[in-house]
Amino acid sequence: MSLVKRLTLLLLFAAWQAFPQRQDSCNLSWSSPQQVSLDTVEVVLTRILRNGSSLFVMWQQYIASGIACARSTDGGVTWSAPHVLIPPGNGNVLADVSVAGQGSWIYLSWTGCEPCSPSPAYHVRFQRSSDFGETWFPIQFLGPSNQGRIATLGDNVFLNLQDSTYQSRFLRSADNGAIFSLLPGIPPLLGTTLFEAFVASPSGLHGLTTNPPAPSGRPETRYYRSTDFGLTWEDSRFLSTLDNAGSLVRHMAAVGDTIYAAWVDGKYGGFLFTGTVLLRRSLNGGNTFGAEQILSGNTAWNYRVNARENVVGVVWDTDEDGSFRYSHVYYAISNNYGETFCGPDRVENTLFTSQWPDIAVGTRTFVSAGRKDIDSGTTRTVFVVHSDLPTQVNNQAVDPSTGFTLSQPYPNPFNGETQLSFSLSGTSRVHLEVYDVVGRLIATVVDGQCGPGRYTVSWEPGTASSGVYFATLRASSLTIQKKLL
Repeated sequence: MSLVKRLTLLLLFAAWQAFPQRQDSCNLSWSSPQQVSLDTVEVVLTRILRNGSSLFVMWQQYIASGIACARSTDGGVTWSAPHVLIPPGNGNVLADVSVAGQGSWIYLSWTGCEPCSPSPAYHVRFQRSSDFGETWFPIQFLGPSNQGRIATLGDNVFLNLQDSTYQSRFLRSADNGAIFSLLPGIPPLLGTTLFEAFVASPSGLHGLTTNPPAPSGRPETRYYRSTDFGLTWEDSRFLSTLDNAGSLVRHMAAVGDTIYAAWVDGKYGGFLFTGTVLLRRSLNGGNTFGAEQILSGNTAWNYRVNARENVVGVVWDTDEDGSFRYSHVYYAISNNYGETFCGPDRVENTLFTSQWPDIAVGTRTFVSAGRKDIDSGTTRTVFVVHSDLPTQVNNQAVDPSTGFTLSQPYPNPFNGETQLSFSLSGTSRVHLEVYDVVGRLIATVVDGQCGPGRYTVSWEPGTASSGVYFATLRASSLTIQKKLL
């Protein structure tokens, strides 16, 4: 073999090793589909949220129409009858539906018009629930024009919208969406563009969009960050590779300061509405991002990403025949904080044509989607499936720490559940417990042998009353304590 060939092979092998590798099939077994909607809806999106054993599924019934939902309080065993949350008609729901959950709170926003003709007057509308969708506060009108996405952090709710001059701006509420105020910061060069993906983490606000275009003129994914929660914004950075055909359909997820940014890249697709799902991960609140990971084939269309503790899930539908008439739901799963993914695999028991999926990950992972009617080409019903994942609370994180630490609980204060993260420099027997203010043991969160690394677990107070608690971590002869509110 010539020297040139050997050098070429070595370079190719090195590049292959440097690229994040995926495992083979996930080998997950999915439940039979549970229909949660009526048979006659025309679905254009589904969203699924979870809070402990409670689940909330929402769907937009058809373009420029209403929003309906269903709830489960027993981990998806049974579901409530479908409930029309926002009725169709009179321009109630035109587009730009965004939903986010934080503990027992659910936040919903959308663009409507009033009047809708002859000259439409667009308004941003917002609604919230404090009991995970059982009851809802009155609708709030947050201003003229269009809205983008919601981000949450503890009791804080952030909303990206356009003002009356169509300039992209940001609102913040520090009281679970009761009162909003305008933030002064405007991302450089963002202009009238709204974020397509928007999340909040302890390090700040994070958004994805395509404005301004890349030098090539192609739509590429730009990342924006504000480390002071909307007062100022850093210059944007490209996350997508500039020699690709373009990117679109962006989405994000965050667990603490681990940020997951994903998009569909048209490089491998016939046109920009289909392509390959790519994901990049930051372990330091957006300071740096790792290499792109290819998660899907080249026919992905609608997709979503969700993260919870060490589990990261991505789900998407496919354009099977180039006409968007035949589509199926696929997924990729990671149980090591996005370091590697298994899949892509098709969600079993969705053998009928289906689209508009969403995912809520955890030890039991749920997928919602719409079932498509082949004859009409429209999506007629909403269903949910679930699978139990082989994950453990002490799965080692990908950024092993060199010390013994217990991070600040996140979120804190919290409703429903909070995340506790700790790091070990060596193997040790670990006790992570929660006590009340008089020293009574409320819960044992971790009790077992753990190796060196960083771990994140969730704690839900359950029937414990609201108040002050203390998370206590003991390993070897060391003890650390953090206050929970």
